[in-house]
Amino acid sequence: MAASGVFEGAMEEQLVRLQPGDVCVMYTDGITEARNGQEEEFGYDRLRDVVSASRKASAEEIKIRILEAVRTFAGGSAYTDDMTLVVVKWLKQDPSQTVA
Repeated sequence: MAASGVFEGAMEEQLVRLQPGDVCVMYTDGITEARNGQEEEFGYDRLRDVVSASRKASAEEIKIRILEAVRTFAGGSAYTDDMTLVVVKWLKQDPSQTVA
């Protein structure tokens, strides 16, 4: 992808200003495409619901709750894709730091 320029062509840089309490969840499709015994996907809505219900928890606890929800949903089904999950929670604003 990188050598062909496809990756660079699909990227767009944006500045996002986080406020105290904001949560940013970055994940690969292995999270949302995890399937249960009926071949249903975990999906974006379930992920959003777990994050929303956990928003007051720490980033570590939010991560744990997401992974537990995916494991519970999948039950005994085997994972067919890798899962990458990063949770960032903005705690407070430091007035000495500025964003250019």
